[in-house]
Amino acid sequence: MPTIDEKASVTNEEEQQEVFNMFAARMENIDVCKSTGLTYNQVKDYRKCYEKRCNGEA
Repeated sequence: MPTIDEKASVTNEEEQQEVFNMFAARMENIDVCKSTGLTYNQVKDYRKCYEKRCNGEA
């Protein structure tokens, strides 16, 4: 299964923005899972992508 980084062009932009907003609100990964229905691994991949973006790498 490809990670979100590998299939970023296929990722649902609205879903990504919703998850990033939750990260910005300092929600824990497990709480994001419960709120969105995403798997823990999906949320971890989003978290990596979010941190790269915050660090100016993306």
